[in-house]
Order: sequence, then C-alpha cells, then structure tokens
Amino acid sequence: MTITVLVWPFSMIQALRPVVALAATLSVTTALSRRAFAALAGGVLAFLAGCLDTSSSTDRTPTNAGDTEGAESTNGTNSDHAEADETDTTELESIDNDVLERAAIRPADESEPWDGTDGVYGVRIANTTDEPVDTTVELVHDGDGLLSRNLELPARGDVVLEFVAAGEYELSVETADGTTESAIDWEPEDCETGVTELTVGTGGSSTAVSISC
Repeated sequence: MTITVLVWPFSMIQALRPVVALAATLSVTTALSRRAFAALAGGVLAFLAGCLDTSSSTDRTPTNAGDTEGAESTNGTNSDHAEADETDTTELESIDNDVLERAAIRPADESEPWDGTDGVYGVRIANTTDEPVDTTVELVHDGDGLLSRNLELPARGDVVLEFVAAGEYELSVETADGTTESAIDWEPEDCETGVTELTVGTGGSSTAVSISC
C-alpha cells in the first residue's frame, strides 16, 4: 500500500477546509496507477485555482456610483453659479449703495440730452459709434470702491450714474483703445451741479468735467 500526503499552506487550509478535507481523503489511495494519480491531482489543483480566482474577484472594491453622481451634481452647481456671476457684472440694478442715487443704461432712443441734476454729482459715459462698445467701469468715492463692472454701451446709447454724497470721485473707463481716468471733488453745499462726461468714439475717448457753483 502506498500512502501519499499532500501538504498545503496553513492559510489555504483554513480558508478552504472542505476542499482540503476532500483532497486528504482522496490522497489515500490503494494501488493507484501513476497516470490515475496525476489526473486526480491535476483536477484538485484546477478546482483550487478556480476557488482562489473567485475569492480574488469578490474582494475587489466596486466603483461607487454615488460618488460619481455627486461629482456631476457639484459641477452642475458650479457651472450655474459661474453663469449667474457673469450676468450680474453687466447689470446696474443690483448695485446697493447709499451714495448712488441713479444708475441706468440707456439705448439710443432713450439717450436724450442730459445736463445733470441739481444737488447731485453725475457721470455720463456715452457711445457715439454705431456699434456696441465693451467697457470696464470703475468708480471710487473717498477711497472706497462704488462700482467695478463690465458694461456694454449700446450703440449711440449711454450709461448715467448720479451720486448724492459729497467727496472725491475717481472714474476709470477702459475700452479696447485704452483707459481714461478723471477725478472731481464734489461739494453739494457749494455747487448746484457737477458732471463728468466721458465720450467713446471711433477715434478714442475724451472727458469733460463741468461744475456749476
């Protein structure tokens, strides 16, 4: 009688006790031929390999679909948000400041002659061309920023701003042709009206300041 004992790693025996028990039972053979034993051993090894492959597949961490959906939702929110910011920068109605009395973008049919209003300091940015003009407008009052917006001047239209507070006003208007700046000290108790008028034309920009005291 020939007794053959197969020795397996302890971790494999612990994980696959039923299979090891079957292998140990079949390993005790009586007068088995070498060919039969080889076939039997090959079958057992193939079975063990299949079990190990299945265990490895089970241990793989699946993709978290919830994380992917969350990322897509976040991107959508950010995109919406960026679009809203871009819209706000082209509007004057959203300005909330006690110094500002009036803010308006007027198309050509509403851009009537304007000489200012008594008791306030006014700014007019006029487009004398037949095409819209993109501008960046910044206005500072006594060192504090009042306005910083990207504005599109309508063809033959203008932007009108009026301020009620006394102090120093610094205006900066940037177009594709360059930047124009001006400054004025406004004292409503001493003067009736004050106007800074900036004109954008085909040859560039020009500024005129007038105060009636």
